[in-house]
Amino acid sequence: MIKRIEDIGTLYEWGGLDRTPVTPQFDVLKHQETYPFMKAVLPPHRRNFYSLIFLEDQQAGSMIINNTQYQQRRDVLFCQSPDHVFSFVRGDALEGYLVFFSAEFLLPMVKDLRTEYSFFALLNTNLFQLSPDEKSGILKLLTLLYQERDNLAVARYVLLGLLEKVRGIQQRNLQAAANLSKPDRLVQQFHRLVNVYYIEKRQVAAYAALLGVTANYLNELVKKTTGISAKKHLQNRLCLEAKNLLRASSSDIAEIAYFLGFSEPTNFGKFFKQQEGCSPKYYRENR
Repeated sequence: MIKRIEDIGTLYEWGGLDRTPVTPQFDVLKHQETYPFMKAVLPPHRRNFYSLIFLEDQQAGSMIINNTQYQQRRDVLFCQSPDHVFSFVRGDALEGYLVFFSAEFLLPMVKDLRTEYSFFALLNTNLFQLSPDEKSGILKLLTLLYQERDNLAVARYVLLGLLEKVRGIQQRNLQAAANLSKPDRLVQQFHRLVNVYYIEKRQVAAYAALLGVTANYLNELVKKTTGISAKKHLQNRLCLEAKNLLRASSSDIAEIAYFLGFSEPTNFGKFFKQQEGCSPKYYRENR
């Protein structure tokens, strides 16, 4: 079972950040404010709230989210919902903003965040590379939100404005995605689902059901498009997360096994050796 973080304060406590959010339902801070306190590695988890993560300048180091590594990136916006699995390994220098808020924070103005703002949905794009004009608009609103963070009546409306701005950016991305063929779009959606459910769902049939196709069709399509089977993609995703944790975290191997949904560390060891040809301990000590 993937760890689930109940609220913003619990996230800070778990991550080692000595900070009290503006309210239990809302906070905004600069990446720079998390140094040197926040842990550099957070294992896979879900959060019962929403996140907007703006990287204005990543400088040195890297951030790994859903096992995609973002290195020396500028002007990137991530949109995370309670459905997403979040994990990261970060470097020593990040600039930008973090916004955390619960669905309740925007009631009654927004009744269903996932429906109203579909960039939080699992099958849609949740990461946007901002153009200079888009960055300017986003940064103005983030700066205002930060300045007005203690004035909740204002902060709510600024946050709504920010979400509306992201919706506009999403439209540009949707137009680009419209040029994809239906099979390519299906494979793209498969990859997004794998990034979310790779710990809980390890059978291709489970992903086929979510996508409304048969397991055989999904297997054939994924292999034709990518060169490897859908099952191998699932195994690779799980193994890559394991390697991230073995390299970057101080958790012992048994803890990592449980983080990744294995009932016993020995089962994790067998899986890892099948994929990598060595034990988790050997990998950690020699890679």
